[in-house]
Amino acid sequence: MFTICFSPLALVGGFLAAFFSKRVPLFGALTKMFLSTILCGLGIGFSLLTPEPKLFLAFAFSACWWGDLLLLGSSRLLFLSGLSAFLLGHCAFVAHFIFHLELSSPRWGALFASLLFAHLVWRWLKSHLKGFLKKAVFTYIVIITFMLNFATTFALNGGGTLCALGVWMFAVSDLCVARERFIQSSLLNRAIGLPLYFLAVVLLIGALT
Repeated sequence: MFTICFSPLALVGGFLAAFFSKRVPLFGALTKMFLSTILCGLGIGFSLLTPEPKLFLAFAFSACWWGDLLLLGSSRLLFLSGLSAFLLGHCAFVAHFIFHLELSSPRWGALFASLLFAHLVWRWLKSHLKGFLKKAVFTYIVIITFMLNFATTFALNGGGTLCALGVWMFAVSDLCVARERFIQSSLLNRAIGLPLYFLAVVLLIGALT
């Protein structure tokens, strides 16, 4: 029910934030943070207000909110800070997957798909990166590869597809951010990336809380 109710909000709100991000930057930023505050706030609340609070999950959604805020800036420092926030959030998701999901039966298909994704993304991006940024992005790709592998393994072990779908959407939205920052800025990056990101948050809340 949560996914059905909030998916339209994620898609429409994400598209509006993307569309106005360059045309009316203040409105685009406020729309993005309004949506992020609602969704990440619900994720934090649902993670904590349970008989057994899911602390890693609450931290992950909190890190997503901070990442959203920091990535509003255009400077290198703010971008790296936002990247670090999302990296910590991804690490928290990985920790949650390890401690709370059924991963006892490894799936080679999940591992192959995750490693193939990482390989193709790194081949695509590495020529556009230099110095510390290259190392930071590589680390980010490694962590999200763990996320993809664990979430897909969970789905293949009968745990449901929402979690895996959310994580893969998260990864695709990250590709849109990378293309926007490192290759070519365009409305298409934002119009695909932001709605997918917010929809991924909705799916992860629905699947994990």
